[in-house]
Amino acid sequence: MNISKCIGAAGIILFMMACGAGSSMLRPVEADVLKMQSSGHQVSLDTLKIGFKLYTDHCSGCHNLHKPKEKSRESWEALLPEMFHRTKLAESDQELVKLYLYSKL
Repeated sequence: MNISKCIGAAGIILFMMACGAGSSMLRPVEADVLKMQSSGHQVSLDTLKIGFKLYTDHCSGCHNLHKPKEKSRESWEALLPEMFHRTKLAESDQELVKLYLYSKL
């Protein structure tokens, strides 16, 4: 195998590892549940996991996913109605996405 093929293969592997690491950092954890519960939301880890899956499945179809902390809660609240309109998510699913996003702020 020549050097350019080795470098290309290494680049692809590093890219895939970086994508996986970023995704795992976005996954809900128990600390997110506790944060939401302390602010009066009745959520479980499973609830946040469903919101995360809806977010990754529906929002990445048109653009790269944003890390929740890239935007303030106010920015998300202004942006989400248009995005939900485009995805045609049911209201109950929209709430799950919001809970997930807000748990990561």
